[in-house]
Amino acid sequence: MKHLMRLLAAVLCTAPLLSGCNTTNGVGHRNPDFSDYQMGRIAIDVQPRNDVSDMVEAQLVDALNRRGVKAYKTSDITRFAKDWPEAAKKIAARGGKELMVVVLGDGRSAAVAGYNASAYTTGNTTYATATPMVANFRDLEANAVIYVPGPNGGDAQVAVQVDAKRHAGGLVFTRDSSMAANIADGIIEGLDTAGAFP
Repeated sequence: MKHLMRLLAAVLCTAPLLSGCNTTNGVGHRNPDFSDYQMGRIAIDVQPRNDVSDMVEAQLVDALNRRGVKAYKTSDITRFAKDWPEAAKKIAARGGKELMVVVLGDGRSAAVAGYNASAYTTGNTTYATATPMVANFRDLEANAVIYVPGPNGGDAQVAVQVDAKRHAGGLVFTRDSSMAANIADGIIEGLDTAGAFP
């Protein structure tokens, strides 16, 4: 019975560290000048370049392709271009008609969620320890903008803009892979609300 109580106490004390409040949402807006716009063949570029952006880019390409949009990632192009005009030419050469630029903002914080306390007595003396339990929180935000060619080959114009946010708490849900998958889902949700799917 004593072991069962210790196990139960350990589970109850560590649960706040592993899980927490988790929310994801995405809201999309369509430019009224592009009321008939639907995604066709689109290049995806996620910035700033790091492990999380690479995961988000891969998640978006996969999700868009499953929804019938011809999407491809640009990380293999933009990394090796000397400047943006060269990258744009290479993207166009691969058949890209539209470009989605996603800018990520990633914030992390931690707070003491409670204390794991223990005490024991030897003779007439009682000893106690209290170890803080730290809860981790992470916020990932994305601003996704779809650019389409302007009329008569003019400057690119914004057809759709999406804001997506992911808030997570706990060790399990704040990993890079979990955050990337969820922010990609938020962007897809925003594209849905904007009516950008064919």
